[in-house]
Amino acid sequence: MRALVTGGSGFIGGHLVDELIKKGWEVISLDDHSSSSTEEFYINEDCTNYKIDISDKEEMEKFSQSLLEQDISIDYAFHLAARTKIQLAIKDFYGAYNTNVMGTINVLEFCKKHNVKRMVFSSTSSVYGNNPCPNVETQIPDCLNPYAASKLSGEKICDLYNSLYGIETVKLRYFNVFGERMPDKGSYAPVVAIFAKQKKQNLSLTIVGDGTQKRDFVYVKDVVRANILVSQVKAENVVGEVFNIGAGENFAIKDIADHISPRQVHIPKRENEANVTLANINKIKRMVGWMPDVNLIRWIRAGDE
Repeated sequence: MRALVTGGSGFIGGHLVDELIKKGWEVISLDDHSSSSTEEFYINEDCTNYKIDISDKEEMEKFSQSLLEQDISIDYAFHLAARTKIQLAIKDFYGAYNTNVMGTINVLEFCKKHNVKRMVFSSTSSVYGNNPCPNVETQIPDCLNPYAASKLSGEKICDLYNSLYGIETVKLRYFNVFGERMPDKGSYAPVVAIFAKQKKQNLSLTIVGDGTQKRDFVYVKDVVRANILVSQVKAENVVGEVFNIGAGENFAIKDIADHISPRQVHIPKRENEANVTLANINKIKRMVGWMPDVNLIRWIRAGDE
């Protein structure tokens, strides 16, 4: 089988590329490395890597045509490329929408031209906003920022390509993803990565606000496993569906910090972010058979051993 992975050099995408190759898939990765100021990129030399901006329609059409001319078929697509930082999206609303909405359209157009069997779309738990927890897929979205709104738009576009053109699409709403190779640059990197880096540099951990805000943290390789599972199960179980990808438990930021270092300082609270995230994962357990394996606190403790 051959897969297209957008964002294939990023944190989650890089792990997905690794696992697909390990399973014997041929993989084509697209990534424009545009987050270079905040993220280290990982390139697996065993896949075919293209440096392409998915929001560039002309560039995507040239890439698509080159594959057609080479008679290279794509069986499945995993769409992870996105602008994912909430605060940066607030500063650059246009940029977030250009990548997350127009880029998604370009990827779906590629899938249509190449008769891709199924596309798995990476969405976000941010669409739930201030909905009561645990968040369930049937809740009415409450987008508090441009990032959440752009990803919800991407979900709706996936539905349209499914209903209008018959392209099988599945949407996964990630909660807070952690694990090896987490980006740790910049003030908007994942909190677990920031804390680990600060401890390594013998600095105080910077806790946003009072630290009572809670987050559902899901392990990156569990996220990868969910992607592969939903690409392969029967269509009637997943096509057109949206699934929460979380741990089903959450932790206060202050409690996480306490497991890493007693040296702590508090910085001002950020606006337009939910105070609590917690996934209800009953739907994907029932319909796909996926469950998370790795607990955040045990992972942190294992790293200290």
